[in-house]
Amino acid sequence: MHIISNTRRRKSAGNWPLYALSMTVLAAVEAFSAFGILQLNRATETLFGVTYRLAYVEVAITLFLSLLSFWTATAGARMANDPRPEQKRRAAGAIMLSLALLWTPATYFAKGFAMPRQIAEHQAYLGSDAMAADQAIIADPMADSQVKLAAAASLKQAQAPTKAQPTIGEFFKAFVIHISIWLCGFVALLAPPETDAQRRDRIEAAERARRKAEREARKAAKAKEARKGPNVFDLKEWVRKSA
Repeated sequence: MHIISNTRRRKSAGNWPLYALSMTVLAAVEAFSAFGILQLNRATETLFGVTYRLAYVEVAITLFLSLLSFWTATAGARMANDPRPEQKRRAAGAIMLSLALLWTPATYFAKGFAMPRQIAEHQAYLGSDAMAADQAIIADPMADSQVKLAAAASLKQAQAPTKAQPTIGEFFKAFVIHISIWLCGFVALLAPPETDAQRRDRIEAAERARRKAEREARKAAKAKEARKGPNVFDLKEWVRKSA
């Protein structure tokens, strides 16, 4: 069984190009997220006389969680492929944990999509006919109050965006990309299913190991009996114990 297990590990190691590609794409995704974070977070903090941007802390957190999720997924794949039942049971927990860890990186990735869109919308709105129309509605004392409220909301686009507001579509796209990378990492470490021949060899090897263990146990029992010496009936001892 040990030999078969090693063979399966060698087969799974053949998926290293998929694993390397997944890590490369993951690095690109995190670089995109980091660019968005650095655009948004301008806050600074001073610690022990050193001033640093809090954006770098956010970048480090998202990168760490993303890598941790990916590596936990690969650990779950190894557990799912392990012949030991207790390891297979642990696989589900590892998979759920890795998916939960994706929440923060995927959210920041969605913000990376949202910020360029919001900047483009802001620049397109400035000086446009829509902006002029909204300003005219606000200035018109005869305009309906509901129309004025809608125009005021639209005029907010004239202000430079300071907070990313992803749409549902951007959230969906971010999570689909992260889940796809996650699946690549999981599949790369998941060995192919056991064939009928491998199963037969594993069972035969286990049976040979069982018979060998039984032979060793019988030999040990015989050696123990031999060390005790001949089994001579002691009449006096039997009478003393029976009295």
